[in-house]
Amino acid sequence: MSAPPRPLSASAPLNVLLVEDNRINQTVAVRQLERLGHRVEVAADGAQGVARAVQGGLDLVLMDIQMPQMDGLSATRAIRAHEAQTGRIRVPIIAMTAQTLHGDRQQCLDHGMDGYVGKPVSADELAAEVARVMAAGTQPPATGARPVADADPALAEIDLDELRDRFEGDSALLADLVELARPDWPLLAQALRSAAQQRDVPELRRRAHAIIGMAGNLSAVTVVALARRLGPAAAEGRWHDVDALLAELEPRLAWLAHWAPPKLTPEP
Repeated sequence: MSAPPRPLSASAPLNVLLVEDNRINQTVAVRQLERLGHRVEVAADGAQGVARAVQGGLDLVLMDIQMPQMDGLSATRAIRAHEAQTGRIRVPIIAMTAQTLHGDRQQCLDHGMDGYVGKPVSADELAAEVARVMAAGTQPPATGARPVADADPALAEIDLDELRDRFEGDSALLADLVELARPDWPLLAQALRSAAQQRDVPELRRRAHAIIGMAGNLSAVTVVALARRLGPAAAEGRWHDVDALLAELEPRLAWLAHWAPPKLTPEP
């Protein structure tokens, strides 16, 4: 389980990660946050946001919802999964979206977010929501939010028994393989999304095949199962299904990019 968020004064300077792909929106949000006295880092898409968030040292994340490659909901799920896996402090995440219906707000909460502001973001609204979320401190997520494990129990599913047998208890070899694959996961995720957008069936199947092999070597059974379904769905022109599979696959690939593998001990 992740540790609860640390309580901070709403007026204290915060280390904020802004995850936003639009440069104009970036500029406006950064200026608003800096005027509130906060320090701001910017990530240009969800995958970059996950990569920075899992490094720690943040007090708050502002997460755009509609982004290419990995959207804000998928990025949030990947961050929450990493926190649950490592026991790190739960960083508050505030959604930023032009969709302001009640159902959209609830969807953000259900994916593990703590707050919500509509676009275009006004300085007063942003200040109020940041203060509200940070004042909540160690309180649980907003009503309706589900623990990440309940929302997606297979996000980080590794078959440890299979992994132990595959590596014969050789933790060093496993660690080397994980490090070797680490930079490839976001590249593969990006290539898959690009192939899907261009309706490029051969390229999508080639990238899915690479994921099956790599994830199979790490006994990442859910990733393998999802990747196996991509090729047939694309070949049959079921692009809606491809998009749905990618939405499930992308946060898992982001998690693998930051996975700290366990120490293996051979069975007696």
